[in-house]
Amino acid sequence: MIRTCRRIVLFSDKRLSCWSSWKTNEYIFIIAGETGMHPRYCLRFPIKMKGEFTVLIYFSVICPDEQDGKPPSGIQYYELRMKQKDEERCEDDDEDRCKIIEVQGLCAKEQDASHCRRTCGLCQHTTSTRQRCYFDPKLHGKWVLYDIDRIEDVTIERKRAVFSAFGQYYCRETGTNENQYKAVSIFTNGCAPRYTCFEFSRTNNNLLQYRASRSLRHDKEMEEICTFHEDPYPLLDTYRSSYFKNLILSGIKFLWPSYCGIDSTIPFNGTYYGEMCDGTISDWDEDTCTTKGTLTLQSRTCSPLTAPLELQCLAYIMHDTEELQQILITRSMDGKNEFNCWIIKSYIDGGKWPWRVMFKMPTTQCTPIPDTHMDVHRQPRAEFYLGDKDKSKLCKPAQNPDSVIPGVKVTIKPYVGEKEVSTFTKEDQDLELTNTDDFKHEPRSSKNGCHTSVDRSYQLLGIISLCWMGL
Repeated sequence: MIRTCRRIVLFSDKRLSCWSSWKTNEYIFIIAGETGMHPRYCLRFPIKMKGEFTVLIYFSVICPDEQDGKPPSGIQYYELRMKQKDEERCEDDDEDRCKIIEVQGLCAKEQDASHCRRTCGLCQHTTSTRQRCYFDPKLHGKWVLYDIDRIEDVTIERKRAVFSAFGQYYCRETGTNENQYKAVSIFTNGCAPRYTCFEFSRTNNNLLQYRASRSLRHDKEMEEICTFHEDPYPLLDTYRSSYFKNLILSGIKFLWPSYCGIDSTIPFNGTYYGEMCDGTISDWDEDTCTTKGTLTLQSRTCSPLTAPLELQCLAYIMHDTEELQQILITRSMDGKNEFNCWIIKSYIDGGKWPWRVMFKMPTTQCTPIPDTHMDVHRQPRAEFYLGDKDKSKLCKPAQNPDSVIPGVKVTIKPYVGEKEVSTFTKEDQDLELTNTDDFKHEPRSSKNGCHTSVDRSYQLLGIISLCWMGL
């Protein structure tokens, strides 16, 4: 399994991708290979990398841990003398060499200029300038990334974003797009800083979306850094992607019920974990004659859904870039707390009314459907063809025979709040978010207590018309 480590430039014409890394009491070992090829190098760093130190590069995946570092016979290796650089100070790596570079006009070349920051005039960013960049308070909190190969904790504070596997990033600069941030990651292992662009989108209380650009060794303008695409094989979209990745608010007790987007009970046919399946999917509450914040899947033809499966809806998003597509984020309520993304895709056949398909993705990451063929682990776990023509909104009789007044006719009309509706709509969940230092994201209403607004969305008021018989 590929572990977290960043791309390494070994020589001027060798660019390596990390495959694995581990630590011992004295050394850090990294297994690497040329991009797109199998691993073939082992790099050994000392745990303590202050001042000058030695790095050994073996032309083999065998990693000697003896103190002298000598490999078995027949394995070549390089010994690199390195020096720790203080990134808080703008200085040249080699003053004499940098003077030659300046005279030869080589400061225009990024590879030379990065080693001669003072001589080549790259010291324009001051500490006070860096500290004026802060992440928006609506992004602050503790989040969780659920993905195929890992569950990663993410904490976003005022000045930094910390990913437990992806690294630590300090806010450096904001651009004309208020959702994009240039961030810098600083290492203690001798590697130069890396500059990365993050773009965030706070969808609702439960969900924060983000995507990260390629990490560059040289500081560039926002417009140049903020381009988003997948890494080369074998990383692909593990850390960077053209689409937004989804972070779920940490702590189940802080998750709010959200609009599901089905608005009825709909029959479906298709497959569920490879098993043919016919059944229904519903967010409709027959007791209150309204939609609810949970989704129910049930079927008589496939064993996993014989007992109804309840899902808490966390976010329903109309896709901006993909026409006729929405995404739904859910949490299973069967005790397993499985988080998933559902992609609802509409297709138009011969100019007729669109027919829809629901795809259940393996995690909360909504990998574009055309891309799932690249990785068998990211293929949909379920594929439901929705029978929208046969959808229904059944309501149970609300009349209680024990409370009927003789000679009085009772008529029940459903209302939500002060407006007559038949569903819990997406607009009903748009509440103002308050972010606090303890990350307890609570809804805030200007008129009522914090939970009144949520409860009111589900409240059914019976308007009783009394019609005396015979009048």
